[in-house]
Amino acid sequence: MPKRFILDIATDFKSSLARFRLLDAKTDALLAAHEVHIDNSKAFDWESIFDTQNHIHRYKDVLRPTANAEPYTEAQLLLKTGVFLGAEVLGADIIKALHQGINERTLIIRLPNADDDPLAAAFARVPWEIARPNENAEPLFARNMAIQAISEGFAAEYEESSLSLQPNEALRVLLIFAHAPESTPLSARLEREQLLDLFHNDIFPQNWVQVDVLCCGVTRRSIQEQVRKAKGYHIVHWSGHGHHDLLALQSEDDQADTLSGGELVGLLQQGGGFIPELMFLSACHSGSMIPDQVFLDLTGQLLKHSPMPESKNLDAALERKGYSGTALELLRIGVKQVIGMRYAVGDHYARRLAQDFYRCLLAEGHAVHTALALARQALANSQDHQAELSAVDHATPLLFGADRLTLNPHKKRSAQHGKRYPQPSHPLLENDLKAPAHFIGRERELTRLNHHWLPRGSQPVAVIQGLAGLGKTSLAAESILLWHRQFDLVIPFQARGHAKSAEEFYRHLDLYLTNASKDYREACREDDYRRIHLPSYHDDQGRYAKMRANLIDWLRNHPTLLVIDNFETCLFANRDCQDPEWEALLTALSGQLSQNATRVLITSRHYPKALENRTLWLALGTLPMNESVLLLWGHPKLRNLWHQGDSGKALASDLSRPSVDHATLGRFGRRPGAIERSIGRVTAKRL
Repeated sequence: MPKRFILDIATDFKSSLARFRLLDAKTDALLAAHEVHIDNSKAFDWESIFDTQNHIHRYKDVLRPTANAEPYTEAQLLLKTGVFLGAEVLGADIIKALHQGINERTLIIRLPNADDDPLAAAFARVPWEIARPNENAEPLFARNMAIQAISEGFAAEYEESSLSLQPNEALRVLLIFAHAPESTPLSARLEREQLLDLFHNDIFPQNWVQVDVLCCGVTRRSIQEQVRKAKGYHIVHWSGHGHHDLLALQSEDDQADTLSGGELVGLLQQGGGFIPELMFLSACHSGSMIPDQVFLDLTGQLLKHSPMPESKNLDAALERKGYSGTALELLRIGVKQVIGMRYAVGDHYARRLAQDFYRCLLAEGHAVHTALALARQALANSQDHQAELSAVDHATPLLFGADRLTLNPHKKRSAQHGKRYPQPSHPLLENDLKAPAHFIGRERELTRLNHHWLPRGSQPVAVIQGLAGLGKTSLAAESILLWHRQFDLVIPFQARGHAKSAEEFYRHLDLYLTNASKDYREACREDDYRRIHLPSYHDDQGRYAKMRANLIDWLRNHPTLLVIDNFETCLFANRDCQDPEWEALLTALSGQLSQNATRVLITSRHYPKALENRTLWLALGTLPMNESVLLLWGHPKLRNLWHQGDSGKALASDLSRPSVDHATLGRFGRRPGAIERSIGRVTAKRL
């Protein structure tokens, strides 16, 4: 059994003292103790542990050991902070006991109640993982030491907890990618797709796991409905913005909304009837445990007169209101373990951490605390992406709860294995209507589709309209990728090239369904007159009416996503349909499918007159700058370019401007060499 320690922290604000006791978690025996006085003589160092992220970012490349020396890097500043924390704050005896050995160990940090003690609140900020005895020693997180945090009132006794699943029960995981309107865009799409790749490639083949995704306009109601539909989840992963002690999402009227930890658990309970075992909060400050409180007394009494001019910002660091612990609130309500973020967390680190964590947890079968420790260490050791990570990133994730929790799904292939993309495959779904690997933005449009097109009772037909090169087809392809599992079939039809007649459309659907659907083949075998495409006969008008009725009847009874791309070729200049049957068919599709699950998505440079006031209309413009810049972080070659000095940053920025040909941006993921050709064009312009 791995060794477990408890670090008890007691603070005395009036005396400016902090006392530490290191206990054996199994026997409660005292292993070491230390007392430290917080005073002005080392104000700079105290700032470094109380406000580590801001401290590192403030002084990197600015502070120098001597006048003529090179400035400190992030890693060097973090090393100095770790030595101060280990050698002087924890003390020689405690850090020696913790640092010995490389076998798996756990340190449970038991923090004092910070409600009425500013000093206790300050210690809640401390990143214990980075502590080390000297500059030549490794930090604790590199010594196979897993850190778990609790506060007063939580039991620290060892309890091994393993999820018990019924024989016919999958381990259910809910991935929530929340975005509040008008908030800074995140690379949520990239995180979502990389996580889904991980589940489909590494976890589903041998583990009975079910993964569901909520994104594009997540609301309280959508969370509750999804949880009710799945009958609850064992793991909930939340990715989005954190705001003080709240998580950001969207309201039903498309406004910004916030959710506390307690409210989130309430929604999960109302929908599924039980509390998740594990929650992963990939949101800034979700793992900070400081209540809303102003630290004037602390700064005024203890650290007012600092001998180091560089520490003049300490007052602001401690006076700023803190965060009251979404993660801690979840723990109080009954979630067994919560992973949260102490500080602001960058998109790239959050993505990589989540991928490595779930691989260790579900594919390799490690306990939660071990999986997080392994994921953290893997990122710290990786040389592939160091330019994109901050040294303090590795001190950002924090695990709450004292248990040793394992989540062991049944060793059985997931029912979702092989369903990453629409089946059966089709050349259009693999080319024109395959979502680009580096699709960016369009959160507002996807949210409108999710709220006002997908649900039953909504408008069943949506038209994506806009000029060439704005990404109409890419948006349709992204919609297929997001929602294809809600339908029995995805049927694509490409109208590009010449004006396609309704006859060609009916023939295409008949052939597609004959190949793809056993139900359709059997229905037609019983009654050939039920085919969607019928042989020609003298009453052509009656024939079209019958084919139209057969199609509507099929779509009503078989949830289908029907996608018609580049419909402008079928229109006259005045936006009337060139084939009258198209007008009759569009009218029937928009008027007779509202209460069914089938949905129709049409892209066109022009809005068909036959559908005016009958559809959800999405008029595309150029991407906003704050969305187009996501291309920098989503595309590896542009991301690498950004890190190649000022000239590389300028070139990458030029490629990410909304004025750049967005059709080219959309092709980056599909056409080899597109990014290189674009870089060449922009370079030539700059020269």
